Amino acid sequence: MTTDMLTRTGSCERCGGAFETEPLVMFSRIIYQEKHCEPCAEMVRGELDEKYAAEKREAGLQMREDRLRRVASYFSRVCPARYAATSTEHPEFNGKLWRRVAEWQPEEDRPWLGLVGPSGRSKTRIACLLARSLMEREAREGGSRFFTDAEMVRPEACVWLTDYSFREAAVGRFSDGAAEAVRLLGMAKSACLLVFDDLGKAKPTPAVANELFALIDHRHAQNLPMIWTSNLLPEEWFPGVEESVAVPMRGRLTELSQTIVMGRKVL
Repeated sequence: MTTDMLTRTGSCERCGGAFETEPLVMFSRIIYQEKHCEPCAEMVRGELDEKYAAEKREAGLQMREDRLRRVASYFSRVCPARYAATSTEHPEFNGKLWRRVAEWQPEEDRPWLGLVGPSGRSKTRIACLLARSLMEREAREGGSRFFTDAEMVRPEACVWLTDYSFREAAVGRFSDGAAEAVRLLGMAKSACLLVFDDLGKAKPTPAVANELFALIDHRHAQNLPMIWTSNLLPEEWFPGVEESVAVPMRGRLTELSQTIVMGRKVL
């Protein structure tokens, strides 16, 4: 096989001007020849680069839209429907508190956020909005906390617990429905984000207190993000629980939490 390079005069397909070119010739046949003069070739390369960049941006936008749809679908199954339908424009919605926490992100030294105050102050609704907002931010910006390599929402991305559902699971793990209770407790421990509503609302039995300590201790050790709400201040939690359990639970919660109490902030 032989190839030859011959200098010839070509006509630019873009501007029509003549230019010198060296077509690639094999066995006396031209198999490749430049179609554009150098200035036009430079412009064509720039246009192609812009086209590929635009296609890449479009693909990125499409990926973000797909992620956002998956977040919406996922969250509709996780968050109670009443709270998922929350409107920040509702006249009774606590807009002041929402504006205070809307941009919250888990930090390395304080990956938990606590919202404390009386009933009717939108704590639960804001916890729901914030959890979804965290997932949507990652959907837009990219990230792997809530998403798999295949761009799917992780099954354990977010777990929603209430004081009641936790106590029910903690007791249920010793009953006939143990498998489901154990599954829920396990997911609560390992969830990328845990939302715990009404934490410390009821006086727990020793068994429930021990299970709660195991949950808090695990997430504390692994520095896993959590949003919790409560009607009580931390020092009021867990009345009647043995101090050997209550004190470290309160300690872990106050250590890792940015706690906002209606009207002031507890650091």
